[in-house]
Amino acid sequence: MVRGYPRAMPSPFSSVVFALALVTPRADAAKLDDLLAPTGWEVAGDAEHKVLGDVVLETKDVAGVKCLKGTASVDTKPATMVAVVEDVDGAMGWSTAGLIATRKLADRNGTLEYYQHLGIPDWTGAADRYWVLRSQTSTRADGTKVFTWDRFDWRAAYPDLATELDRDYPKAIEPEPNFGAWVFVPQGGGARLEYYLCTASGKIPYWLQKAAATKTLPGAMADVVVEARKRGN
Repeated sequence: MVRGYPRAMPSPFSSVVFALALVTPRADAAKLDDLLAPTGWEVAGDAEHKVLGDVVLETKDVAGVKCLKGTASVDTKPATMVAVVEDVDGAMGWSTAGLIATRKLADRNGTLEYYQHLGIPDWTGAADRYWVLRSQTSTRADGTKVFTWDRFDWRAAYPDLATELDRDYPKAIEPEPNFGAWVFVPQGGGARLEYYLCTASGKIPYWLQKAAATKTLPGAMADVVVEARKRGN
């Protein structure tokens, strides 16, 4: 049962996004620090999920973008869950978001660059979404695992990929802005799972925006938990 939802939602088609942005490093750090800061979040509702239990939904404006945060307490370990979200090549096997392509482009000392493509059914009236992102993983002193993502100048870095996407998917949309994080905080024998998503809805029907908060966001969180349990928690 769903109880409330934010009125301005990010795109429901960005449920498995990862990244780092097309701005200066200092601006990147400030933006992500603001995103992960506990202040400024407003509770907008919650949703009861069969895998996660109670999921608290909150909203906050970060760098002029409406961000959405989902929080749940789960019985899976931070190290296992961060390994799942880092598994870009295997994402079509563990994500239920509807990916039609996922490709790791680079992997350098905790920094990943990759392309993913979400197929959108014609009946929705919306176009496919794709993203090319850079993610970074870090570990805090208390064992918390943090996986952040945002856009970068991928067209300059991967011109062949840009040509491929423009040729094969001319109507597909790359969400901009597009940044966020997964945070896995040790808690008892499990973790507090936090999922942050900041992107633009574009011309998305309102009922699909509502689905982003009440179904898609908890669904992305549940995908990670289910896969972590399969991997032995």
